[in-house]
Parts: sequence; structure tokens; C-alpha cells
Amino acid sequence: MFAQFHLPLAEQAHQEYLELQDLRNIRRTHGRWHYIWGTSTYTSSKVYNFPYKNVSPPAPFMWIWKSKCCNKLRVFTWLLMMDRLNTRSILMRKKHKLEGNNYIYVLCNMNVEETAFHLFFTCSFSQHCWQFLGIQWNLTTDCLQMMI
Repeated sequence: MFAQFHLPLAEQAHQEYLELQDLRNIRRTHGRWHYIWGTSTYTSSKVYNFPYKNVSPPAPFMWIWKSKCCNKLRVFTWLLMMDRLNTRSILMRKKHKLEGNNYIYVLCNMNVEETAFHLFFTCSFSQHCWQFLGIQWNLTTDCLQMMI
């Protein structure tokens, strides 16, 4: 009647699928269930978090999400570090055409592409702001290493 539709899995996706199959390693002894994570308590969060138990994100990401600032600032900082802020370079990556193909940052006389890194670290205005705050960035390293 209906043919089953299967998309081909990438190698990494297939490996993750096989690892998730191992989550079904559940046994029952003496009237109690024992799960692969070592306790007899089942919660959906334990099932969700089990494959990621050995994954640790870089320290700056932990600092962002553990900070006491409002959620808007945490999300904004995370977007900045992930290079997902809406800048002209993002529009260019998404093949969005701007008038005259102008992806240059218009508020700066350096004539460079508008990127989040430029807006926050290499633009002369942002550098003056950081100097006023007494913060110096090592611009020769990547963004995560700078934050550390």
C-alpha cells in the first residue's frame, strides 16, 4: 500500500542513532527497573542528557548561562559568540542582495565588511568604549580564547 520513505543518514547521524539504541539497555531485577545511567528512577531529562554526559561546552558559554544578568543579555551574548547576530555579513552568507552589493559597515571609516567581530572589537568606536572601561582584548586569537 504505502511505501516507506527513508532519507539516507549521514555517517555521524547513523552513529548517534546506534548510540541511542543503547539507551534501551534497561533491565529489571528484584522487582525494580535499572537504567543505563545507574539509577532506578526514570525521567525524560535523564534520557535526554545521557548521550551528552561527556560533552562540556567552552568556559565562556558556561559563564553566559550561569550569569545573573537578564535573559535578553544572555541570549544576545550567546548570539554574538556564535556569530549569529544580524549583520550585513550574515545577509551576504544568506545570499540576500543589498542595494549596490554594499556589505560595508557604514558607521566606520575603515571601509570593512560589517561583521559582529568588527562591530564589537575592531571598530574604532568600540575600541574607545573598551579602553574607557579599561578592557583590552587580544585580537590575534579567536573569539572564545579572547573571552577566556
